[in-house]
Amino acid sequence: MDICPRAIACFNAVIKSLLSLLGVNGSDKTLTPNPLVSLSQNDAGANMNVSLFSANGIGTVLANTAILQDRAYWEVVIVRNGPFYVGVSHRIRKNNPNTNYSYNDQLVDRNRNWAVKSSALGNLKTDNTIGIALDNTGIPTIIFYVNGKHVSEIKGIKGDVYPAVSMETEDAILEFRFNDNDFRFPPQNGNSFGRPFTGIIPARNVI
Repeated sequence: MDICPRAIACFNAVIKSLLSLLGVNGSDKTLTPNPLVSLSQNDAGANMNVSLFSANGIGTVLANTAILQDRAYWEVVIVRNGPFYVGVSHRIRKNNPNTNYSYNDQLVDRNRNWAVKSSALGNLKTDNTIGIALDNTGIPTIIFYVNGKHVSEIKGIKGDVYPAVSMETEDAILEFRFNDNDFRFPPQNGNSFGRPFTGIIPARNVI
């Protein structure tokens, strides 16, 4: 699907205006245009407001690609604070009569998603950056950072998962960064074994 450059420009202008109104320093560069990896409006709750990189509302939204590489990293910037869960999730198969889960729910089912609540990441504030790393080189593990500092991790991720966030109220506005060039806090690779963490490489069906 082609992404209209005018839509991207409008989105960036809205984010810049919100940051200005909230008193956040306008030091962020414009996010990478024409992205292959973005949020998916097809995998979002009915009460979620979703653009390429921004989410607000009540419910869950996924990115448009599964994470298939050994080590992946992305960031979530808090444009406006509020309660939310952030992590990874299985995609819901449409027309599956065996599922009782929907994107209107929160990321709290450990059989389908692996996420932490924002309150478990410390005293988060507007303009804080949550870094999320998924390491598939051993026991699949998702690692959480706040402004570059390690704060939490979850082991035992199963199956193909997608970057995901869910919101309990309409208070929060979150901005996603999937591209290496857009990261505020480049990924910490820990040791020299295996490949380094990089921005999400889109799955073949997205290219």
